Amino acid sequence: MKAIIYCRTNRESGSRDRFLAQMEETAGFCGSRGYGIVETVREICAGSMTGPLLKKAVADCREGRADAIVVRDISRIGRNYSEAAAVMKEMESFGGMFLETRGVEKSMERVEIPLELV
Repeated sequence: MKAIIYCRTNRESGSRDRFLAQMEETAGFCGSRGYGIVETVREICAGSMTGPLLKKAVADCREGRADAIVVRDISRIGRNYSEAAAVMKEMESFGGMFLETRGVEKSMERVEIPLELV
């Protein structure tokens, strides 16, 4: 499996340590499963919005450059559940998936999001 590692923090101060921790954990996750790392993306993106680098990673998956986006936890996609669900749904539409190092594989077939949150 080809994977893009996606690391995100919401502020610049202290971001180096947060990025390093996320990169270490996600790279270890990929290595332990034999996933090839296509790219490691680091994004500073405040609030609940989906960052432009995450959108690019999704586009790269859509174009076949990777099969999955690996994140430390699902909150790295976005803190707004409806936005995160939309990104996950988009990935699912072409067979891509998110892999969460602190949980299980995530795809819309496997994750139930309460409708009142969407």
